Amino acid sequence: IRDGKGAGFITRSRVQGSKITGVVLGIGLNVESRPEVERTAFVPDAACLRDFTNNSECNIKVVSEKLLDSIRFYYEELISYGYGELLNKYTQRSAVIGRSVEIFTDPVQGDPKFVISGIVSRIGENLELYLDNGKNPITNGRLVIIK
Repeated sequence: IRDGKGAGFITRSRVQGSKITGVVLGIGLNVESRPEVERTAFVPDAACLRDFTNNSECNIKVVSEKLLDSIRFYYEELISYGYGELLNKYTQRSAVIGRSVEIFTDPVQGDPKFVISGIVSRIGENLELYLDNGKNPITNGRLVIIK
């Protein structure tokens, strides 16, 4: 949100052959306060929803209820109509399409290593990023938006 990290997502999936056998999704959302974070290229600043609203109702209870309602709505849309419209909404709201970025590895241990830089030209059907100068889509890693 305005160059501050206000949320984070963790996803993992398990696949056997062509079948998805398990999925884990974690959502972290800064609602009422911004955490103290060490600023890095990956997290230049922190933000919270309350910073961007005059609404005193911006609290964890209200936001959690709205978030769960939205997840339920979009899950039902996904089941009923497939992923096409959701992908369109996602790409229209993207903060990275058309932006210069750097991609780094995301190691479990050790420091991230630079992989490639370029301008994000599009997001693929599997949410992979395509860079204007890259031959292969980016399917994992850590992203830095270059100002």
